[in-house]
Amino acid sequence: MPRLLYLSSSGLGLPDEDHLFDYLPDWDVIYVSAGVETFKNLSLIFKEREIHFIVFTLSLSQGNMDFVIDLRNSFPLVPIIYYAPNLHSKDFQLLLRIGIKNCVVGDGRQLLLIQTLRELWEKHWKRIPKKLMPPLQTNFIKMIVEIIQNEPIKNLNIRFIAQKMRMSNDQIREAFKKQFGQNFRTFKQALLDHYETHLLFKKGLKPGKIYSALNYQNLSAFSRSFRIRHGSSWQATMRLQNGS
Repeated sequence: MPRLLYLSSSGLGLPDEDHLFDYLPDWDVIYVSAGVETFKNLSLIFKEREIHFIVFTLSLSQGNMDFVIDLRNSFPLVPIIYYAPNLHSKDFQLLLRIGIKNCVVGDGRQLLLIQTLRELWEKHWKRIPKKLMPPLQTNFIKMIVEIIQNEPIKNLNIRFIAQKMRMSNDQIREAFKKQFGQNFRTFKQALLDHYETHLLFKKGLKPGKIYSALNYQNLSAFSRSFRIRHGSSWQATMRLQNGS
């Protein structure tokens, strides 16, 4: 279940859009209001829960823009979508400069927002690639996929998954190996390698923006791990990827 944070001045949806997210029945929508205390609370939310998208409907005042810039800098892997009845060209350029690439405005914006969210979710970095998925989609596999895509990577261990699924550690290990064709440790490393490659080389993000999401304590820990696994630094690998 993708998780969406809906950020407005009141912490509520717009009055004429009470049923907007009825079109996304399997999504978890969290409504929050902007402010200093909100930012502190958001940090706690992001620490414990995977937030896939942020939609904000705030006016583009200097104070609100500063707030959004802080969001962008603090949570660089979370797509932020500006959603409003209208948008002036100068404000659009301002949003682009601070890294807000998705703007949903004007008539018909309700359904356009739903469509945009669905399309972005299909390309989201937390999605498990098809090459790692078994051909048969059992209920066990669906539950595992939901946990992986909806929990921070720090929680992706046998013990946590067993608690979520109300099974023993051994039952999870046995069922996972049988249905995925490999043990959980091997699968998890392949998945983390995919995430790393996708974020570094497809999205072009620097390690400083991704190490925390990949559950490294600091940038140095990420760099050491990368060198051990690849035999070279991430800088050298990136230069090679770019053909220079």
